Amino acid sequence: MAETPLSSLETKLDRWSVSFQDEKLESAFRSYSRDLSTSTDQFVLISGTIIFLSYGFLDWLTLGETAKWAIIFRLVLVPSTISLIIWTFTDSGRRHIQIVSVIVVGGAAAAIGAMIFAVGSVSPPYYVGMLHVAIVFSSLSRINFPACAGLLIFTYTCFFLATLQFEPSSDLTAGHFFLALILISCAMLNYFLERNRRLEFLHHRDKERYYAQVQVMADEAARSSQRKNALLNVLGHVVKTPLHQIIGYAQIIEQAEDTDESVRDTKTFAEEIHRAGQSLSHQSQRILDYSRADAGLITSQPQKSNAARMVHEAIYRHQDTIDSKKISLAIDCCETPLFLDTRHVIRAIEELIDNAVRYSPPGSDLKVWTELIGQQVVLSIKDNGPGIPEGDIDRVGDALNKIDEFRNMGGDKLGIGVSLARILVRHGGGQLYYSSVPNHGTLARIAFPILAEDDAEKKSAA
Repeated sequence: MAETPLSSLETKLDRWSVSFQDEKLESAFRSYSRDLSTSTDQFVLISGTIIFLSYGFLDWLTLGETAKWAIIFRLVLVPSTISLIIWTFTDSGRRHIQIVSVIVVGGAAAAIGAMIFAVGSVSPPYYVGMLHVAIVFSSLSRINFPACAGLLIFTYTCFFLATLQFEPSSDLTAGHFFLALILISCAMLNYFLERNRRLEFLHHRDKERYYAQVQVMADEAARSSQRKNALLNVLGHVVKTPLHQIIGYAQIIEQAEDTDESVRDTKTFAEEIHRAGQSLSHQSQRILDYSRADAGLITSQPQKSNAARMVHEAIYRHQDTIDSKKISLAIDCCETPLFLDTRHVIRAIEELIDNAVRYSPPGSDLKVWTELIGQQVVLSIKDNGPGIPEGDIDRVGDALNKIDEFRNMGGDKLGIGVSLARILVRHGGGQLYYSSVPNHGTLARIAFPILAEDDAEKKSAA
């Protein structure tokens, strides 16, 4: 059964403090509350201050000399309260608006308590102001339940201390009962308001996640559309040159006269047609494989193998090209057991070897070796080609996102092979890294997790 925001709230919320048990979630809620409710809280603070000032002015007019020191105390609090409210319009003040609220409400409660003590009466006008201020400030969005409850207890304590000197009476009992009842109601109101605010926050966070997921899906759809268009563009470049060769040589054969020399030329042309056809088949298959891999249509079938076996199988398919370019090949690979999808990894190594051989000058060196680094076998392929400019190294293997660069390019300068290798290595269970120094060659490294021999045998048997 799916978890609703309300059930999620019950599991994430501390029942007594009405705060999230997860500190990061609580911090996120405070930030959300600060951005959403600061202006409202500032208005409530200003309204409460005006009410407090109004009661103080009314007491000054009606009581005069009866409680002069208490009235002065109340009026003196007003400038400092206004200063604190002005501070809340700054960045630091916004972050500490709850502290400001506690100081303002605490000062108001103490001042009204002093007024009751000085007048010596619990008639309603003398504590209605205390109730009014408490009710207004308990509705602040940025004041949490523990702070609100503490302020309300402090407010009642001020009233209790102020009336200790009074003789027991029905008016005093009624005052205590009425004040306690209202303050408890304010505390309960704040408790449920806090719960609802946090529930709204969870709803808001879920909506943000949903919108973010939709945006990611939309971006991925746009990228997929771009890659589709790029693949079609690439296909045109890759197919055009071999097709021109096949058609051209076929026309020459068709129009040639039947002589010994034409027979020899026909054999040469047939070899060129065969070579162009193989190139066309290889490039087309590479594009199709990339398209399927990029779309997540390839499956993984791990099995036991080792780096030496996979490298030799990949090198074998490029041996003729290596020999024709007189490239000096050095291989030093270990036989540490690995458990991975050998089909994908061998194909990836083939693409990396193909890329290294393609850009290595004749007579240069090509090195393939492995290292044990921590719990990984790292396979390295180092050529002595032109290398990759420093600004482009992070873009290696992401060729199909550079659509504007596809025009006027041919062969595999587009980097389809490297892009395919990166995806295949990831599906095979490894990670591909590239580093290069311009004019000093390129180093491709594939990191595979080492598998203990016992585990390898168990997984292989499974």
